[in-house]
Amino acid sequence: MTRIEAASMTTEIVKSEEQGVLYQELDRRDELQIIQEMEGIILKEYTYTVQGQTKLSWAGIKECIRRMGRVTIDEPRFTSWTASITSW
Repeated sequence: MTRIEAASMTTEIVKSEEQGVLYQELDRRDELQIIQEMEGIILKEYTYTVQGQTKLSWAGIKECIRRMGRVTIDEPRFTSWTASITSW
């Protein structure tokens, strides 16, 4: 393996770790929004900016779906406790 190939692999690993941190932070914020929504708090933050990247929040995705119209999210239906969750 050449030095250039090794440097390229290192860069990919660093980018992957940075993306992992980014997605962990987005997940943490989304989970907080879900809890707030369950508590009856009105959510107003539709985007997050983390590490210089702007992404849609949980509330932002739901608002996009609402504005698009004709998009439905069905409740999961349990067929049994041992079977997987299915949605119709």
